[in-house]
Amino acid sequence: MNHRFSPQADVTRRGALLPAIAFALLVVGAASALVMNKLWIDAARLELQNAAEATALAAAGAYLDDQLLIPNVDQQKLLLQAKRKAYTVAATNLVGGRPVDLQIDGDDP
Repeated sequence: MNHRFSPQADVTRRGALLPAIAFALLVVGAASALVMNKLWIDAARLELQNAAEATALAAAGAYLDDQLLIPNVDQQKLLLQAKRKAYTVAATNLVGGRPVDLQIDGDDP
C-alpha cells in the first residue's frame, strides 16, 4: 500500500484552517473582554465601599466632637460641619478614575 500524495491535493486544502482560527480568536477575545469587565466592576465596587466607609467615618468624626459636651451646643451647626466634611472626603475618593458625587437628602454642599 503505497500512497502517493500529489502536490495538487495540498493546494486545494490551503487555508482550510483559517476560519476556525479566526473564530477561536474571536471567542478568546470576547471571553477576555468579559473577564476584564468583571474585574473592572469588582474594583469599582471595592473603591465605592472604601469611599463610603471613609466618608461615614469622616462625618462621624466631625459630628461627634467634644463640642457635644457643651450644654447648649448648636446641633445644626455640628450637622452642617459633618456634611461638609463628608462632601470633602467623598470628593477626594476616586471610583473608576472619577470623584465620588455624594448626595445627602437632596442637599447641595
